[in-house]
Amino acid sequence: MRLALLLAGFGIMWAQAPQSGEQARALLQSNLLRERAWGAWYAGASRNPALGALLIERLREAQSFRNSPRDGAEYAYAQSLFDALIQLGVAVPTSVMMPFEDSRRSEILILMNAGPASDSDLYRRHIEPNRENVLLEMRKHPMREDEWAALNDLLFAIDAKTAMQKALEDMRFTHEFCVTDQQTIRADDGSVGAGAGTRHFPKGFPPIALYQIRTYPIHPGDTLFIDSPIATYFARIVVPADGEAKWLEYEFHAGSTSSRQRTIERLLAIFDNQRQRSEIFHPWTAVEWEGREATAVKIATLLDNQAASIRALVQEIERRGLIPTSEMTIPIKMSVRDCRSKVSEPLPPTAPVRDVIVPPVPR
Repeated sequence: MRLALLLAGFGIMWAQAPQSGEQARALLQSNLLRERAWGAWYAGASRNPALGALLIERLREAQSFRNSPRDGAEYAYAQSLFDALIQLGVAVPTSVMMPFEDSRRSEILILMNAGPASDSDLYRRHIEPNRENVLLEMRKHPMREDEWAALNDLLFAIDAKTAMQKALEDMRFTHEFCVTDQQTIRADDGSVGAGAGTRHFPKGFPPIALYQIRTYPIHPGDTLFIDSPIATYFARIVVPADGEAKWLEYEFHAGSTSSRQRTIERLLAIFDNQRQRSEIFHPWTAVEWEGREATAVKIATLLDNQAASIRALVQEIERRGLIPTSEMTIPIKMSVRDCRSKVSEPLPPTAPVRDVIVPPVPR
């Protein structure tokens, strides 16, 4: 009996698959946004990539909705198209997607990684090389740290040399010293924050799926987006019809570079053969005050260690053929703060910049 019910269930599913495709095509021809949204929902459910061309055309027509109020009817309709295209794994022209960049960057990045998975890696997609220039331009724009990590992952997948050179161009090495005679800890820069919110859409619309790219999975259902150099994931959050769903509201300072520097550190860290060594990109070090001369020696020694680590890192990247073989000069911008509770004599003089000479790797 249970087997018969199971077979009957499969029969219903097979019967509904072509029907949902036909419903999708018919509803996507409607003049009502609500009905078109249902058409997109049926299209995604059909798993029929033949509907991709119609969905792309509808998304092109919906470009006038790119700045529509969040969670309104126009927003919901455009979002339903993005969701259907993602569900079908359709390759969407960048000219169709990019007008929506400000409001749907995660969806655009996911679609840029769309296409049939390779046999060797179910999560690695075939990325169109001609999208490199689009990604390089997007890279300049303010966005969430997790999205910027995913964007750089895609660049590495297309052209690792270009991506690495861009990362090194953007990398800034610093060292902040806090000379102290007491226990001192560093305060967080507060550049990123997240709060809980809810999302809902007008009544009568189908379930609408929203997307967020993250550098760590929050829920078991989160999908691996791309695994290297930084593992990134995406979450599909479905807002039920006539209901609401929880949503993480991210906040960040667009003018702050701290988030991007952290991401570049993670990109470069995969070439670090000495994983146990201390922070080399932006270390903050509390230096115990032991008089001017001894304190100056401590600071100089710490800078020497950081410089040696930077040389080793850059030379390893060079050995892998990702940057040209040539001598490089990399500055360490340093600062020394007086964190002492009692000041008996001034701090030792220090230069604001330490230049690190990286000789070419011998061939």
